[in-house]
Amino acid sequence: MGLYIRKSISVGPFRFNLSKSGFGVSAGVKGLRVGTGPRGNYVRIGANGIYYRSTIPIGSQERIVDDTIQPNYQESFEAPTHEPLKEIESAHVSQIVDSSSAELLKELNEKQKKSSSWPFIFILFFAVVFGIHNAELPKWVVALTAVLGGGFYLGLLYERHVS
Repeated sequence: MGLYIRKSISVGPFRFNLSKSGFGVSAGVKGLRVGTGPRGNYVRIGANGIYYRSTIPIGSQERIVDDTIQPNYQESFEAPTHEPLKEIESAHVSQIVDSSSAELLKELNEKQKKSSSWPFIFILFFAVVFGIHNAELPKWVVALTAVLGGGFYLGLLYERHVS
């Protein structure tokens, strides 16, 4: 078992770490931290003993180039198109008119007339979750209700978007 001492000093959202492996600096809040240190740049997200840490790759890493391999250049260049390029006939921007502007205006007016149900569903959803939470039921019941309610609402949004 290895023994080590780690010293950290926090100043606002910044934390300065001094350990055996080197000096590191991180910034963030409880549950989310972005930092850099002797092992590279990282992002750490977590709470209640479950954490996710991901190393952010450095963009300017050195590459080892083997000078003995000669690049194989093609002698002839082939254009990636299937036919020769040709000029496209066009008009001045002031002459361009949308051919279906009447249809677009009609559709916009129809969408505006539809009543918006999301405020009612939003308030109802949070009232139900708050009521279940205050009823001192297990947390998994509250979480399940929240997930099912959110799924129901997303289903309504999808149906409204499709129709």
